[in-house]
Amino acid sequence: KNDQIRYPMENALGPPNYQADRSLYAEHISNLGIGGQLTLKFTDNALVDVEGTDLYVFEIGAIEPTLLEVSENGKVWIEVGKIQGGTAEVDIKGKVKKNVAYKYVRLTDLHHGSAIPGADIDAVAAIGSVIHFDINSEVLFKFGKSDLSEKGKAAIKDLAQQLIDINQGKVKIT
Repeated sequence: KNDQIRYPMENALGPPNYQADRSLYAEHISNLGIGGQLTLKFTDNALVDVEGTDLYVFEIGAIEPTLLEVSENGKVWIEVGKIQGGTAEVDIKGKVKKNVAYKYVRLTDLHHGSAIPGADIDAVAAIGSVIHFDINSEVLFKFGKSDLSEKGKAAIKDLAQQLIDINQGKVKIT
């Protein structure tokens, strides 16, 4: 949210794809502009605190300080700290609650001028992350029954395949 933004915010989505050719910047980076802000919501995973690096922020160009914040709900923000330049490896330990999933990351440029004013974000990647799967109990069982319904059996089979496809990590059933 800033009038100075030169490159679309959507460019920060997906894997890092920076190209050194400046004519391609508009296709590969998001420029925050001076004091600009970028809020990202993870839709297929969420950021959690694991041992070591939890998040990478890929910035290109001049080293421009950026404030990093995270949120569970996009309303209440936790300041993680200042990052700047290149690939920022971020450990959120000590800043966030353990075992809490943060779906939102917000980056705010800290008013540093350069040839292209504002931080130039190529990508943001959650390394310490969780994937959340839901199955509605109404699908699994008929009211007042304990036998799996046919839809429930299919849902469990689909979930099992998704877990097999992940092939690593821990499973917590709630």
